[in-house]
Amino acid sequence: VSQSRYGLEPDLDTFIQKYNNFEYGNIKFFYEMIQTNEPRFEYYDCDIELPSTAIYASTNPEYFLQYFESLRNRFIRNNQALKQFYDAKPVWRITDASNEKKMSLHIININNVFIDFDENKNFSDLFIDYIDTFEPEHKGIFDVSVYSRNRLFRCIG
Repeated sequence: VSQSRYGLEPDLDTFIQKYNNFEYGNIKFFYEMIQTNEPRFEYYDCDIELPSTAIYASTNPEYFLQYFESLRNRFIRNNQALKQFYDAKPVWRITDASNEKKMSLHIININNVFIDFDENKNFSDLFIDYIDTFEPEHKGIFDVSVYSRNRLFRCIG
């Protein structure tokens, strides 16, 4: 008999029980294995060394998110093949590991699901190429190593 697994736990009920009893300050988060052939949300890993004179550099995640969404929208509007992304309003979730030396955010759009690694990688490659070509002042704010096969990614608990 095949048994569904939820992470390292044998089933969702066991995971929820452990999750509810998990104590780590006031914050709960976990790492998710983003498997190659499985659907995944649109996600980004943003890292900026502080202090920075860049207008988008802030330890306030909401401020950065507004700036980031504007950048993402310009990218999508400039690529007709991505029109379906522009029509769907993003629903963002953020995990924040920023400190006084570095702004570090994981930004996840739970309203956009890629069918697999290849679709996600193609989108992210186009986005990074757009930034490098048309908005080079933003080059390097995204850690592209997260777009690799079978990657762990911190997500909200």
